[in-house]
Amino acid sequence: MLSWKREQSRIRDWIRRLHIYAGLLTVSSLLVYGIVGVTAMLQDDPAKRLRPVPQITFQEFTSPANLSDVDLANLIMTRFSIPLANPIPDWAIKHDKENHLVLDYYSVNSMTRVTVLETERKLKFEANRVGILEFLNRIHATTIRAQVPDLRVRGWIYYNYVSIWFMLFMTFSGLYLWLTSRPGWRWAQVSFASGLLLFCTLYWAIR
Repeated sequence: MLSWKREQSRIRDWIRRLHIYAGLLTVSSLLVYGIVGVTAMLQDDPAKRLRPVPQITFQEFTSPANLSDVDLANLIMTRFSIPLANPIPDWAIKHDKENHLVLDYYSVNSMTRVTVLETERKLKFEANRVGILEFLNRIHATTIRAQVPDLRVRGWIYYNYVSIWFMLFMTFSGLYLWLTSRPGWRWAQVSFASGLLLFCTLYWAIR
């Protein structure tokens, strides 16, 4: 019996350490989640926000013959190294009123609109960099399924991915530490029951 208690104490001590280490390793990611959540509640409606003035530049460019719009979009992204840009899916490619091909390259820190001016043999670049809060929102929402080739963004994506698993671990390890230490604490019982009841109530009300 005594040896079992010692073993249980050793297991609990290791879980407590791992719980702390997981929290420290992912604290930056958790702070981003919190900042993004609070910002989303306080920000104005997207339609009412002031739009930054884009930085406009032109580049000489002659469109190769017999390229589809999708292939041309990929060629432009590769040749002109648009920072951190995502490939444009075919459904997002469009033409303006003058029938110029318009390509919107989204990334976590900017949006670059490229208009292909074939008759002038030029590309018009309109670059809009986002603020720090919008950057955090985008980087927080970028998942492992995103087709982002840039290794810097992929690194953040995998950090987010690991953080989510660590958050699950901290949830279950925290519950274990509570149950194996002082489950009789009244306020702990009230907090757990209230959170569970609120979740179930909202789930059934919305589901």
